[in-house]
Amino acid sequence: MRKITRFTLAIIVALTMTITTITPVYAERTNTFDYTWGVMGIEHTAAGFQIARVIDSSYMPIPMERVDDIAVGGGFVFIADSAMGRVNVLDAKDYSFVTSIRLVRDEDNNIVIIEETNEQLMLDGPEGVFFNTYLNRLYIADTSAYRIVVLDGSTFHLIEIITRPDDMTGNTAFRPSQLVVDNTGRIFFMVSGSFEGLVALDPDGSFARYFGTTRPHMSPVEYFWRSIATAEQRMLMPRTFAPAFSGVDIDQDGFVFAVTADSASTYKLFRFNARGDNVIRSEGNMGFIEESSRGFMGGDMSQFVAVAATDFGVYAVVDRTFGRVFVYDFDGYLITIFSQIGDTMGDLNDPSSLAWNGYDILVGDRTLGVVNVFTPTRFGAAALAANQAYHEGRWEEANYLFREAVALNATFYSAYSGIGRNLLMQRRYLEAMYYFDLAFDQEGYSRAWAGRRGELIEQYFPIIAIVVESLAALLIITEARYLRKARYQDGEISDKKPKIKKASKSVKVKNVISEKVKEGS
Repeated sequence: MRKITRFTLAIIVALTMTITTITPVYAERTNTFDYTWGVMGIEHTAAGFQIARVIDSSYMPIPMERVDDIAVGGGFVFIADSAMGRVNVLDAKDYSFVTSIRLVRDEDNNIVIIEETNEQLMLDGPEGVFFNTYLNRLYIADTSAYRIVVLDGSTFHLIEIITRPDDMTGNTAFRPSQLVVDNTGRIFFMVSGSFEGLVALDPDGSFARYFGTTRPHMSPVEYFWRSIATAEQRMLMPRTFAPAFSGVDIDQDGFVFAVTADSASTYKLFRFNARGDNVIRSEGNMGFIEESSRGFMGGDMSQFVAVAATDFGVYAVVDRTFGRVFVYDFDGYLITIFSQIGDTMGDLNDPSSLAWNGYDILVGDRTLGVVNVFTPTRFGAAALAANQAYHEGRWEEANYLFREAVALNATFYSAYSGIGRNLLMQRRYLEAMYYFDLAFDQEGYSRAWAGRRGELIEQYFPIIAIVVESLAALLIITEARYLRKARYQDGEISDKKPKIKKASKSVKVKNVISEKVKEGS
């Protein structure tokens, strides 16, 4: 009996030591995969973000099985869980549980009854959620019910229900997956698998148009054969559809961001203006995001499934294939890349959504049903603050913060570009050229040199004008002398002075006599 007891105690002690040993390793694995774009391509760098917490079912009194979408606004964090048919609401400051929306209520706190079916209004598989701060409204894409539910942003009581408009055209089903709303109340929602683009609705819920279609990739050979084929032959060829969107967001200026995970798309990231044109800026020294991801991942293609934009131009995208989060500034300069696919704290398993909460980045994991909260390091905070100051026109503060970021991370080449762009806005072209050169930013250097060249021309214009005028006068004189010499040689003119004949004495006498006759008369 004693042997059995000792053996049992030994097993308990061993298990306790094992658990104690495993726990620190679970935390130490975070923030070991941080990258930036360097001189030789993708390289390791100082961490821009670090895992702060993982929000799971332990944060709320009800289970959370999936995380399909995340929205932040009005002091809340909204998490759409299609498996449980809920939108969970947390406090944006400490992530404490506030409420969970499943049964929708009216302003008198009574459960809403649908008149057509005489059933309670209950969320059914919501895959998207968006909060508009200006309108103070919460928009829920109630996917499985083919509708959009609009709630008050403070009390969460029902405002309206939007279903398929009668005037909606096209083949796209009214099955909203993710959605965004501008400050006028126009709704743009994404339908999974749709090749007609985003569906745009007017503030009254009527159909407006299809918005911002993508461009499918077509090889030169395929394009050639399609261009010479007859109408009958083109009908027999395989149809090429526009790739579908996989994530959508909107910035404070009303520009709609979107990403696609389809490898057939020419572009992967979009920023649509009111006309539906892609106006994403890619002036950064790293090119498009898919190129940077391909540069250190063995040639495999990333699949971008979510995008989130800040109010100061910085945006983030998440890659489902490799679990990377890319952070860029307004002009397309890379700030940092972090995280990876894995099972430890801070790793991503099946990333599905992104949201900004201040400077924190919230990444939803659909399969694990958790929200990873990444907070910026000191370097990351300086980089974000510098970009915000630059975007808001506080040049001196931006310059100071960019320099602070460089002091914390010497491989932060985008900061050199940021300092250069900041100096460029202040017309300090010579200094800007120096920092653009450090960042290997050829386009920025060219713009700075153009400004410097204008300064030099303006500074030395009087001297240049005098020199030019002097050279022009000298040229004219030299040319005149050359032509005169040539005419002398051709005999057109002579260099001998013409002789003046003197009057004879007889002529002089006649003149004297004539003068005296005149006087006598």
